[in-house]
Amino acid sequence: MKVNLGKIGAIVAGATILASSVAFAGLMYQSTELVNSNGAPTVQIVVGENAAASDGVAAAEIAAKIASEAFKTTTLTASVSGEASCGAASSGGSTECTVTDEKVKLEFTVPGVAAAGSYTVKPLINEYTDRALEDRSLGASNEYNASISETSADAHPFADGSGGYLASQTQAGVFRIGSSLYSGFADYTVEDKDSSKTFKEEQKVFTRSSTKWQSGSSTIEGKVHNLVYQLKFFDGGSGNYGIPQCTQSTNSSYSLCSATDSERFETHKTPIMFAGSEWVVTKLDAADTTAANQSHLYLGGELDLAKESVSGIVNVGDVLEAQGGYTVRLDDIKSGNTAAEQSAIVSILDSNGEVLKQTTVAPGSTSSISVAGDKILVRVYKTAPGYTYGAKWADMAIVKNELVLKDNNYPEVNGENKVNKDAEWRVRLAWKRKETLAQASNSNYTDSLRSVLLYKESATSFLEEDEGFGLIEDPAGYRFTYKGLDLDPSSSDDYDTLKIAVHKSDDFTYKVSGSDTTYTVDATANRFDSYLEVTTTVEDGFSTSAGSGDRLVVLFGNGTGVYNPVNDSATGYTSSQPLVPGTILLRQQGVNNEWLYLSRTNDTAVDVEYGVAGVRKTINESGALRLGYCGDVSYNGTVGVPGYTGTPKTFHALGRANANLTTGVATTGGANSTYCVALSEDAGVGQSEQYPVAWMFAYNITKKDLSEDMGLYQKGKATFAGVVPFSGLGSTNFDTYETTVQRDVAVGFVSSRGSILDTYDDENVELKVAKRVAHAQFLLAPSVADASSTATQVWTGAVGDETTISGTGGVKVKVADITYTPGSVSAGPGATPSVDMSGVSAVILPDGTETVESVEPFGYDNFPSALVVLDKDVSSDSVVTVGGPAVNTKTAELLQGANAPLDENNKVLVWEASEGKAVVVAGWNAEDTLSAAREFIAALQSN
Repeated sequence: MKVNLGKIGAIVAGATILASSVAFAGLMYQSTELVNSNGAPTVQIVVGENAAASDGVAAAEIAAKIASEAFKTTTLTASVSGEASCGAASSGGSTECTVTDEKVKLEFTVPGVAAAGSYTVKPLINEYTDRALEDRSLGASNEYNASISETSADAHPFADGSGGYLASQTQAGVFRIGSSLYSGFADYTVEDKDSSKTFKEEQKVFTRSSTKWQSGSSTIEGKVHNLVYQLKFFDGGSGNYGIPQCTQSTNSSYSLCSATDSERFETHKTPIMFAGSEWVVTKLDAADTTAANQSHLYLGGELDLAKESVSGIVNVGDVLEAQGGYTVRLDDIKSGNTAAEQSAIVSILDSNGEVLKQTTVAPGSTSSISVAGDKILVRVYKTAPGYTYGAKWADMAIVKNELVLKDNNYPEVNGENKVNKDAEWRVRLAWKRKETLAQASNSNYTDSLRSVLLYKESATSFLEEDEGFGLIEDPAGYRFTYKGLDLDPSSSDDYDTLKIAVHKSDDFTYKVSGSDTTYTVDATANRFDSYLEVTTTVEDGFSTSAGSGDRLVVLFGNGTGVYNPVNDSATGYTSSQPLVPGTILLRQQGVNNEWLYLSRTNDTAVDVEYGVAGVRKTINESGALRLGYCGDVSYNGTVGVPGYTGTPKTFHALGRANANLTTGVATTGGANSTYCVALSEDAGVGQSEQYPVAWMFAYNITKKDLSEDMGLYQKGKATFAGVVPFSGLGSTNFDTYETTVQRDVAVGFVSSRGSILDTYDDENVELKVAKRVAHAQFLLAPSVADASSTATQVWTGAVGDETTISGTGGVKVKVADITYTPGSVSAGPGATPSVDMSGVSAVILPDGTETVESVEPFGYDNFPSALVVLDKDVSSDSVVTVGGPAVNTKTAELLQGANAPLDENNKVLVWEASEGKAVVVAGWNAEDTLSAAREFIAALQSN
């Protein structure tokens, strides 16, 4: 950039540039403008008043994108009004005025941003989140352990490097979220420019969470037992030590600098990544913890971080803008023999330029200055005392947030720790010793920060869907939220409705397969006085070797049976076989009232494939129904619920009946008084083929009602004989789950597969059976961007100097050139030339050649209307409607008469319904609406 000498004053006045490699204004979808060139949002995002929460999530993602683009860029041109004159102290001959110390002062404004992306931990129901998901087991193979070096990728975050734990507050079985799973945790380069050293920083979250159903709930709830947020640092050598207190050596040692030495890392104005944004390190104190060896980690010390509002090199007489209309002026630098003695003398000025207070701030320290009830934090990194007025300067900052992380304390923000204390977030700082014992008398102390650990001290209460907490609470850069199950109970794509109904004294008409005659089982003839009906909404959902269908019927009564005069070679049924109590018929799919004869049950149960509940389609491996009398024999894996060898309360085995029913005579009590329907379902890896879940429903033949005592049997729990139990799922260490039978099953209960008991009374059972194994969801995502985190940086550089703008992902600025035209003066021999700048002032012009880009956030308070509204509250002609016509009246209005299909075959719709005015973003179900929102966001264009 060529800068005329006469224009430097204007640049010094503080023009701003956009801290990004790309500058633009406006946001469009096709021809619909979302943000105009002035940075103002021009649409309303419309959500249906009766929409699901997921539509709100989709609208929020769109709103976040629009809000993040709500800014404008302005090209500013710097010029000068007036002329500088070059004169002489006395008249005489011609003298040239020489320009020296050519530098330009620039000011950068960096908008506040939030980290991108998210990650969802998805365990099975009734599973702890440990190192291996979808196995429902705990043990050493699924743990990050402490018995290995802390440098190992398999090390637990609290591993002390010597085979033990730094603290006992965390559990071994945890799930790790690092950069490979979450883009927001990408490795960060810590760059100490003063020492020309770089370090690597890794961020990770470790969580131990679980889920369970609680009585009275209609869904699975989540619990966070342990959560750890870790920052880990790697030095540029072996990478095994971290960031040393001193990044410049004293007498060839990095351990000997004092608390005020300029060699210390904390004086070098170096940012690290913390909770989603950059913070400058203002204190790094290992607290002289004795270190016996170089492999072990030691707890202690303090790490202070600052969020700056404005910072830069300030010359004597210059000011930095502070909050509340105050300015901070550098008055002078105290004289002193050491850097620590050369404090900055600063004054606080009000909006009229009146001095309110004056104080000194030592290099490497932050001073809290109170004026008129306000508190201004002034940070001085280093000073230059100089010998002339222009050579005195200080590297200073106005701090708006100061975070203090003391080992074994709660994080403290601006002197307050109550929020984090109430949320039970505690800090542990882990240090190592890099220097060898032989170098100096005190080099056996820790000198390098290896790890920052923040963890919740105790488990949360059970969380309902969309409940969560900050990570940490203050500052809340990330949030950890329980998002419920990944299945939607209202969706037929996710669930089938399996019904069991009792029919009392009803005639039953049927037509045996292969016959053209319709028969009636006459209830009034005292042969059949009731029957059970089992149905599915899935076509051909029930399957046997005889055929498939969607309806099963089991006949009951006290008569001698009804004979059919039909032989059915296809099923083996003959007219000599009576339809006795216990006879099972299956209606063929798509055939009007035509039935297949399955069984005349007397001493065995009948298994029917029901693939909705599992691909194995056997009662012992899931995906099957078992129908039969409830006898007194035990479950033995052949005729009963698989794997159970005991007799639970109120239940007898499903299988053998102790009466001969071939004559059609059925007893009214004893072993034959109860008929059972069991469902065996796949509950996921580790519990599918070997460990299915079995629902049991019992029908009292005498009372003609469904028993109130039903149960859920889960093979593989702690007291089941002959099988390997699930570690961690017993009553002693997995909340209140019982070890053999879930006896408190009630309406709303959710099984390990995700199936839901929707209705249960004397005559009806409705069970929503999950069509795939459900997973719980724990979401790690950024908090909303904090507009107040906008920061300004001031930098002065000479030709060839280069700086990196903090908070921009590495945007660099370099002074390429400065041009000037020297003046001349006639003066007598021996005269001293002088330059008079009294008539020169800076002016910003609307156009010209010397330009910079200024970024101005539009600001939430300036939005012309609410950004997200309900469909009943729309006030703008320009809209983006979220959700389908069933839940969003504005969508319904736009789609009326339009050729924009949204159906089971076209599940995602992103459509400009009115050119330049309206866009529809909708999906066939909740998941599809979220997909539509993200497709819409990806298609947005910036001008």
